[in-house]
Amino acid sequence: MFSTVYLLREGGSKLSTDVVRSRGMPGWLEVKKNGGWPEWHARFYPERPLEGQHINPLFEIRNIRLVQIEGGILLSGFERPVNEPQRPQSWWCVPSPGEQPATISP
Repeated sequence: MFSTVYLLREGGSKLSTDVVRSRGMPGWLEVKKNGGWPEWHARFYPERPLEGQHINPLFEIRNIRLVQIEGGILLSGFERPVNEPQRPQSWWCVPSPGEQPATISP
């Protein structure tokens, strides 16, 4: 689904509300099980991948917990940067109709 995603953490640490609000990114959010793994994963792409097309995601979190809250979706899980241990990550996702960026209210 086309969404504006706000990363709530950086390097595992929580970001301030002002920083979060200033970093909203429009793109394509995908939530699904990954292969044979029992956990759900979320990937965020700069654009919607076409069927069979491989695009590297901008961000990915694993073993997510999804909570629908009025106005959007909170995804919490773990990111695993290359050659680093996994660390907590959360995204606030605001779905939008069509492919227009959504915004959060002040």
